[in-house]
Amino acid sequence: MKKSEIYKRHHKVRRLPAEPLFSMFNGELNDAQMAAALRLKRSRIGYWRKYGIPFYQADEVACHIGVHPSYIWGKQWWQST
Repeated sequence: MKKSEIYKRHHKVRRLPAEPLFSMFNGELNDAQMAAALRLKRSRIGYWRKYGIPFYQADEVACHIGVHPSYIWGKQWWQST
């Protein structure tokens, strides 16, 4: 797959900013610890920092930590639906 194809595919996905999720950890965890807490690979955290969290994964992560996605992203969550 060419880089241009990956770029196009990447930008078709609805995304939410990662910072609201990461701020829930109050800066107390590094990326490796946050990845372990969310049961993800550390590279996924870096990817989300750079590109945002895909909408469907944002829902899964919020449910995993026991909150509704609107608790993390507020109005942005509802505007994305």
